[in-house]
Amino acid sequence: MHQNKLNFFTNISHEIRTQLTLITLPLEQLAEEEHHDLPKQSGYIGLIKHNAERLQLLVNELMDFRRVESGNLRLYPALHSLPQLLEEIVATFQDMAQMQNTTINIVYNGDDIPAYFDKNQLSKVFFNLINNALKYAPPDSRIDIEIEENNKEVITRVTDNGPGIPAEFLNNIFNNYYQVGEHEKQNTGYGIGLALSKSIVDLHKGHISVQSTRSELGNRGETIFEVSLLKGAAHLQALPHVVMNMEQTTEPDEPLPTAGFNTIDPTNQPGNADLLYTILVVEDNTELRKLVCNTFKAEYVVLEAVNGDEGLQIARQEIPDIIISDVMMPLMDGYAFCRQIKTDKRTSHIPVILLTAKNTQTDQISGLEQGANLYLTKPFSKRVLQLNVNNLLLLKEQQKQIVLSTLSELPAEQNVSAPSHAAGNQLAAIDQEFLDEIIKITEEQMDKDGFGVAVLSKK
Repeated sequence: MHQNKLNFFTNISHEIRTQLTLITLPLEQLAEEEHHDLPKQSGYIGLIKHNAERLQLLVNELMDFRRVESGNLRLYPALHSLPQLLEEIVATFQDMAQMQNTTINIVYNGDDIPAYFDKNQLSKVFFNLINNALKYAPPDSRIDIEIEENNKEVITRVTDNGPGIPAEFLNNIFNNYYQVGEHEKQNTGYGIGLALSKSIVDLHKGHISVQSTRSELGNRGETIFEVSLLKGAAHLQALPHVVMNMEQTTEPDEPLPTAGFNTIDPTNQPGNADLLYTILVVEDNTELRKLVCNTFKAEYVVLEAVNGDEGLQIARQEIPDIIISDVMMPLMDGYAFCRQIKTDKRTSHIPVILLTAKNTQTDQISGLEQGANLYLTKPFSKRVLQLNVNNLLLLKEQQKQIVLSTLSELPAEQNVSAPSHAAGNQLAAIDQEFLDEIIKITEEQMDKDGFGVAVLSKK
């Protein structure tokens, strides 16, 4: 329990720091924009507003979670339309769904399905379930929300075709402080949200459950969360934590958090053939990834990846000049990603900047031990990130010139050999191994007809 609680607060810290970064970065950008550039200003202001609301939501969840633990969370149930509530929540996710080409469908029979519930609290349950479904649904997929009723219950199912949840974790994901940890995969979607959701449903005398099938052999998985609420109001009227209003809630509705984005799209690269460097940004948070990409798109070619696994494939194929990566990501976290980059001959020379909410000295040591060139803690300054990228690219150019000058100074009559010890000390061991291999090929092939750059590149 102690470790689960520690992981719980680590994840909360990560979420808060990420939301703060998503507020401070556009504020910094807004301060630099010309006053007449109203469309950009409107985009940044919308992004700040959206993430301030998300941060407020997280704080409210923490407060509600504490009220549940202390037995002080009260419900204000009244008769509401369940389909209408779900349609309002789904509307806030439409921009996000459109970005990953995911369709969200609501299916129910009849004109309406009313039920007694606390609208403010139950909204948090379905917001969390839909958010998780969308987070783990693969691109070009669908999320189905099915509402049905029988003589006793109203049942809502949220289904996605993501990777699925391992069977050994299914019985624990609603527990306080519990988070799935699967080898090197990190599933950041199971934390306070599901524990709070279960508590809210329990307070309604309802039931929440999950069933899941893992994806395998190219087949998509399936995860179904089911929320059941008893019909009528008799089961709620005698509960001590319930303030009953048969017509409307006595507590004003809280505004639904916005899950859509109102920001500038950085994926439209400028048509500038003079862009010399390529940056790969690896970040699972869509908004933060777009912000970082937008920071560099005018000066560099910018590539994007949503996790370390995808980032590794792009890095090996495109060989970017520098990589900026988050640490806490699903499928492959930043530490494992950095280690793969730095131990592969094809990519070991690429500088890696890690962005993280983990700010202890131990965490920084862990990142640097994987070969990271820089470790920046969220929230970070846009200007600091830009200067570090520039400095790392400058250092990379200087190292290139050292190697070239060392090779060019060798006497023509000498056999080509490794660079001097002084130059070699400035290269990582794997870079030196790569350079030695180039020299060896050159020695073996230099007397053969047709040997040149093309042959050397191929070998």
